[in-house]
Amino acid sequence: YPLCALAVSDERPSDSFTWNDNYLCVPQSSSLRFKWSFRGSYQCDKCIQWLESSDPHTWSDNYLCDDSCDLYDSELDRPYNEYTWVTAHNAHADLGKVAAPNLNQRTDMYDQMKNHNVRGLMIDIRWDGKHVELTHAYDNAGIFWERMQKEVVRFLNENPLAVLWFDIEVTGGKDKLSRDQFERAMDRIPDFTNKMFNPTFWPDHNEWPTLRELITAGQRIIVVIDQGTIAQEYEKFTVLKRSHVTAENMWAVTDKNSCDERHGYNSEKINISGKKWSRLFTMNHFGTLGNAVQAPNDNNWDGLFERILFCTKKAGIGSYPNFLAVDFVTVGDVQEIAEVLTDGGFIFYEGNGATQNIVCGIGAGTSRIVKGGEKGCENDEARSVRMFNVPANTRLQVFDSPDGSLSDDFNILRTTRKIEDESIHSFEQDLNTNSFSSIFLRNNGLDGKVSLFKVTANVGQGDTTPLIVFYEGNGARQNIVCTLSHSRGESLNFKNSGDCDNDEARSVKLIEVPADSEIKVYDNPDGSTRDDYTVIKVLSDIPGGYIVHSFERSYSDSYVTVQFHRHNGLDGKVSRAIYSFGAH
Repeated sequence: YPLCALAVSDERPSDSFTWNDNYLCVPQSSSLRFKWSFRGSYQCDKCIQWLESSDPHTWSDNYLCDDSCDLYDSELDRPYNEYTWVTAHNAHADLGKVAAPNLNQRTDMYDQMKNHNVRGLMIDIRWDGKHVELTHAYDNAGIFWERMQKEVVRFLNENPLAVLWFDIEVTGGKDKLSRDQFERAMDRIPDFTNKMFNPTFWPDHNEWPTLRELITAGQRIIVVIDQGTIAQEYEKFTVLKRSHVTAENMWAVTDKNSCDERHGYNSEKINISGKKWSRLFTMNHFGTLGNAVQAPNDNNWDGLFERILFCTKKAGIGSYPNFLAVDFVTVGDVQEIAEVLTDGGFIFYEGNGATQNIVCGIGAGTSRIVKGGEKGCENDEARSVRMFNVPANTRLQVFDSPDGSLSDDFNILRTTRKIEDESIHSFEQDLNTNSFSSIFLRNNGLDGKVSLFKVTANVGQGDTTPLIVFYEGNGARQNIVCTLSHSRGESLNFKNSGDCDNDEARSVKLIEVPADSEIKVYDNPDGSTRDDYTVIKVLSDIPGGYIVHSFERSYSDSYVTVQFHRHNGLDGKVSRAIYSFGAH
């Protein structure tokens, strides 16, 4: 099969949904590998601009790049302690490796990392008299070094930007693993040990290195262990003592009102000489035995998110969990929860005012489109949204139409500063606060009818898509007649248009329309000034929404000047619109 790059990354967020079936392909044997960027080239010299000047959407920052280009710099430039990672409890105890009562994961470690974004792996090891083996209870889950080579080293070689965390527990009673036995086993996997983290390599750092620094230094595996006799600096690698660098709650509990300490609570710094780095937080969230039936409930938003907030307070180290440790990582919402904790995000609820069950959550760090039914976001359920650590200049759009049609209900929310934790009671309201604006475009109701979610990260100062929305009723009431948004403007005869119904519009709502824009509406379909017409001139940028309640009234304010030229009435008789947008 040929290798193909989708011509929009996760479907370009500001596009109108007509590019999601476009691909650029090369033969399987080709050495070319592509990435698509809709946020510029990041100064990578292996990119070409992909420009469609006649498209009404923002195509000026689209580039096709070689796969070697690091397009998303900011994702790698935070200290390691500022991320939350999906963590597999007993990552090695998967189907076919252990007996059913000892099963904690469905798939092997390679699949967990590749397909379920696992970056933290908890494993148990012991000495069996001949080998260091992976184990759970009394089961032998394979020879340690062999599975590390086959599953972990393979994944790291295929994913050069991945950084992994291993949390190792030693079992075995009186025959516990010795330091020498462990070192000999590790020496069998040089492709693993030569990637391991050593804190002494970072003498001038006041905090954990960033992901980029770890990747550049070739230290992409951080290993901690429970046994102090094994946690030390060896000739070829270093292992940290778990309790010296983490805070951790007790395991075998999933009750959202319980989060007792295992170790490290209220101790904000790690216990390594010369390091004043932040202590990392491992949050255990699994039962006494792996339970594949219960796991979807334990790992979903309702089963996990409120407990995360409770455990964060109990731990007392000023940090959300860095490692969300669960059974059966292949089910539930752990990936999405980890993303929201890392990047901030939007959490949608079945009830108004962020009540009832959580529908889903979407991270705010990356632009993307989520259709109803994807990523846990059930169709026609969401009625309100909670903004959780959402960065400034983030835009959320929710649509009644699964295709994102602007002729049906939709809401545009945009943050102007970072929001730690605020909720919007309903999508069917206009709000303008010190931290965000929310604009509702009504047709026949949106709450409980959301079918498409669209997030745009890092919205620039001029990165807006102005909208002109005509309504059947005065004051932007009743149904939407049509929405106009062509960036170069247009002249539209409503009698010949399949988009705008003739003789229906009585008012208009202007959304993020820039200064020096002009909208003209005419009774005559040819635009004759011998019949009624109105000219709307925008005097200053409209940051949210602005309603012109009627076309039959002349007035002026700080945002617009409206001049109505009367003949025999214009409301409900609009047959032509001509518009142009100012610079934006």
